[in-house]
Amino acid sequence: MAYDAARGRVVLFGGGDGVNTIYGDTWEWDGSNWSQPHADVKPPARLNASLTYDAARGRTVLFGGATVQAGVTGWLADTWEWDGATWSQRASATSPSARSSAGMVYDSQRGRVVLFGGIGSGIRQNDTWEWDGTDWTQLAPASSPPARNGAGMAYDSARGRAVLFGGYSSGDLPLGDTWEWDGNDWHQLTPAKSPTARVRPVLAYDSARGRVVLFGGGDGSGTTGPWSDTWEWDGTTWVKPRIDGKPYARGLTAMAFDAARGRTVLFGGCCPVFSDTWEYAGGDTGQRLPAIYLPLAAKSPKQATEPRKWPMVTADPAVWSHYISTNGITEIALDEARNELWAATWGGLLQWDLTTETYTYLFSPGLT
Repeated sequence: MAYDAARGRVVLFGGGDGVNTIYGDTWEWDGSNWSQPHADVKPPARLNASLTYDAARGRTVLFGGATVQAGVTGWLADTWEWDGATWSQRASATSPSARSSAGMVYDSQRGRVVLFGGIGSGIRQNDTWEWDGTDWTQLAPASSPPARNGAGMAYDSARGRAVLFGGYSSGDLPLGDTWEWDGNDWHQLTPAKSPTARVRPVLAYDSARGRVVLFGGGDGSGTTGPWSDTWEWDGTTWVKPRIDGKPYARGLTAMAFDAARGRTVLFGGCCPVFSDTWEYAGGDTGQRLPAIYLPLAAKSPKQATEPRKWPMVTADPAVWSHYISTNGITEIALDEARNELWAATWGGLLQWDLTTETYTYLFSPGLT
């Protein structure tokens, strides 16, 4: 997932349902709704492709990914670009080998897309590549992180550093190391506090607050995790803000920062397979105010036929805000005359006073 700054849209491509369907669709999030642009030409369906936005050229760049046919995994090495209306496949004299689950970001100071690692034909990589809009170039840094796939990666534009965390090691173990790329070399950092070692966390850079945001991931085996924790990196240390409202635990999530709205946007994940949308404004303000459910229409990828979509807005932007999920609410009604919101939950009846932003929770064991 990537944020198209010129058009103010978060762009999502492909993925799977966790069973037997792999998607080749394009979706865009405008801050209120998901929409599916029509594209006559598009990349083939795939899982775990790498996606980032080239701000200088106004293109969302996609590389690689994986397909599964008759239980056999195949890896891709194609490069595509999306301009908001059309997908175009780009030919390159040289290219990274076929792979999926590589880290990829856009280096805005140098005007290059940077790709690291990934897995192809069962072999994990630790190579670094750059895309300049015309060709891929393999770099030869003096130091590199160990080979891995499923790492989280984001670009800190204020500091001019690509930040990488975690992933699967060549020994199929989760990693918990932090690395930064300065355009010439990789540097391993040793902060006093870090997230637990994990695979497939997601990272996005919050340019409004100058923080890299990390969410979720798992240990790769299901023994511990997946997790639902949020961490922030300021260039020196990892901090775990106290957050009351947050997405359910998951890995294989897509996340990007919407710079125009100042929100980190998260979609989907596994396991089980999610198709929910969350936003996070960051920070830790201490006291949390309850969330308010409003009956506003919304539309979500692969959920257009569901009977109800209740976006949730929150009086406190520091918590994760949940969109497109009932989140335990089975019925909802708005009393406009009294400016009250009534919601039937699995555990009782919730009465909101929208004027004072206070609520009363009326338990009713027989209510379903």
